[in-house]
Amino acid sequence: MISSGNPVLLLFVAGLVLGQDFSIPPDWRKPNSSRLRPERLSIAQAAIGSLVSAINTTDGTTNPTMDVWTYANIPAAIAQHDYISGTQTNHELVSNIIKGFRNTHDPAYFNSSLPLQEVTAESLAWGLAAIYGYRAYNDGDMLNAAIDVLNVASVYTVSSTDGANGTQHTRSVSFPVSCAANGGNVSSAGAVFWKAVDPTDLGCNGETVGAYVALAMHLWELTGQTRYLDVAHPSANFIYTHMYSQSSHIVTDTYNIGGCSGNSLAWTYNQGFFLEGLSILSLSPVSDASTWSNLLQTLVVSTVKTAPWITSNSQYAGVLAESDSNDPTVFSEAWVFRVAFTRGLYEVWSRANSSSPMANLIQAFMMVQYNALLDLASQNEDLYSPIWTGPSLQTRVPWGQLSALDVLNAAINMSSASTSTSSSIGTTTSPTATSTPSTTTSAPTPKTLSEGVIAGIAIGVAAVFVALVAGCVVWLMRRRRRGEPEGAIAPTSRDDDVAPFPPGLPVIQQHEDMLSPAYAGKNRSGYGYGSSSSGATASTAQVSTSAEEESRLAELSRLIQQVRAELHSPPPSYRAEPE
Repeated sequence: MISSGNPVLLLFVAGLVLGQDFSIPPDWRKPNSSRLRPERLSIAQAAIGSLVSAINTTDGTTNPTMDVWTYANIPAAIAQHDYISGTQTNHELVSNIIKGFRNTHDPAYFNSSLPLQEVTAESLAWGLAAIYGYRAYNDGDMLNAAIDVLNVASVYTVSSTDGANGTQHTRSVSFPVSCAANGGNVSSAGAVFWKAVDPTDLGCNGETVGAYVALAMHLWELTGQTRYLDVAHPSANFIYTHMYSQSSHIVTDTYNIGGCSGNSLAWTYNQGFFLEGLSILSLSPVSDASTWSNLLQTLVVSTVKTAPWITSNSQYAGVLAESDSNDPTVFSEAWVFRVAFTRGLYEVWSRANSSSPMANLIQAFMMVQYNALLDLASQNEDLYSPIWTGPSLQTRVPWGQLSALDVLNAAINMSSASTSTSSSIGTTTSPTATSTPSTTTSAPTPKTLSEGVIAGIAIGVAAVFVALVAGCVVWLMRRRRRGEPEGAIAPTSRDDDVAPFPPGLPVIQQHEDMLSPAYAGKNRSGYGYGSSSSGATASTAQVSTSAEEESRLAELSRLIQQVRAELHSPPPSYRAEPE
């Protein structure tokens, strides 16, 4: 929907708006897997077990050392594993890592009243780890930590008033009130500064603004509070108008609102965080949800099929390769960028119609990575190299295990995808007026309810949820007994009924060839060596060993996660209540 107060948002796309091509490239290496769910679960658990031995839970570090941003992805990946597999096995471990880090590092990471002495992206990474933990374990402390982090990042965010005035209270320098970008002359509202500690720096990047959108959208989805949707929306709009490349159809790395300039560099995590946020924003009650859905589809196709990090070599076609010229035995943060990308793709897949071409493409891409990890990058399906085309390493390194874990997690609930899938969504249309995402929302207004009403609603929702799950089980069993083909789950995304996002608009701003912040300043040293510790791994779930039942169980698990998301409710805590 076009905002009447911002006529510059109205742009005309020259040419035709074509449907997205979600066909699976025929040359991709092994886009299917016949491994059953128990085996996939065991493989992921083994990777966690070997990673745990390198973690020092007293301060959240590892031995050998990595850095603060990378450390945050350890509890994030472990919590994601428990969420996907439906267990709470690692609750205490994840909680201890987050608490240990919070108690031993800069308190400003979680306290908005203190000046942050590092980059904003580091705090946001720990906020995402906390929200994944809350979603998996229904742990209120983790929810509070995630909210605290969003409050910290919001201090360094450009509001609509800031954008109109060209000033922001943490910056000692001003910036233009509008920049020529995708959408015409637009303000910098929604920008999130990367270098919190430098009052003269007006730079933003994908890892910061994208993570801010993702964290805020998770908070909205899990709490139902529209204030989180209200802050995510303009930041998502900032990414589109200032950082979306019309030529490559991906999110570029850096944009400086002081000079109205960016660069053309891009990394996988820039895409991953934004995809993660869009997976929720595109299904939210904003007036321009279909526009975000279109953009989501465009990014999925471009990032898994034509992006520079996708291997085109026929032997390894489709395998993700980023920074693969580096020494895999030496830590580099770039080894772990891909975890945000694969996690973001999983978040899109988990909310999409499981039979849609987009979901099939994501699943095939993930299976390519899964098979490469097991066939080429590992020893005995346990010790992983961060170079997924191999060869395997002789020494276990935590960044190798960590970079693989989100793919191993995602594969747990995925079934085989047919490489014969070839379709596109959308139709060819005549040139139409197209708008950039507007900042107008139609989110519901929270209402005050009595405790009795709240209790009644909670009981009713629980009853409906149980009935839904029971009904799904009965339905699946009946279909199996009748030998009928498995039907599609009711769509939860709009990838079947909306036109695809336009392939981009002319990039008007002047691009600068500057060194990416990811390498200019983000490769910071860790915080000391951690002591070895051991942790328990989850026990293998008791499930059927037939491929047919495995597929149905995966679909049921997927449906349960979608219902939880619709109800804005994390899974219940299974910890015993005190007597």
